[in-house]
Amino acid sequence: MSHADIQTTMRYLHYAPREDDAALVAEAFSLDETPAAAERQA
Repeated sequence: MSHADIQTTMRYLHYAPREDDAALVAEAFSLDETPAAAERQA
């Protein structure tokens, strides 16, 4: 992986996925079905 600017490449070079990454993303994008969320959508 390389980019025009070495600093951009360095930003991603150290990335190592963690076991709970998928669960965190799923939770972040899940639909909140609480009453407060329903009021915000109305």
